[in-house]
Amino acid sequence: MTYLMSREGIPFAYIHGSFPENRSFGDVDVAFRFHVIGGELLFSRDEKTGCDFEERTMREYNGCSHYLELYRREALGIR
Repeated sequence: MTYLMSREGIPFAYIHGSFPENRSFGDVDVAFRFHVIGGELLFSRDEKTGCDFEERTMREYNGCSHYLELYRREALGIR
């Protein structure tokens, strides 16, 4: 986390998946932004920037979630 915090271009960071659950180290998940906000916030330089990111992410997700579900069903052959 020290590395992330030392980089000025990174306003905040989340960790996602099983990594924050204190299990033995196996992997660190890379998540698309629609899923990452469900993870644990590691740090934030500016609370407003983080809140704006979460709000924008949810608004955009809600606008396209129907199409994502249609794509998922088509890709998996689910009718």
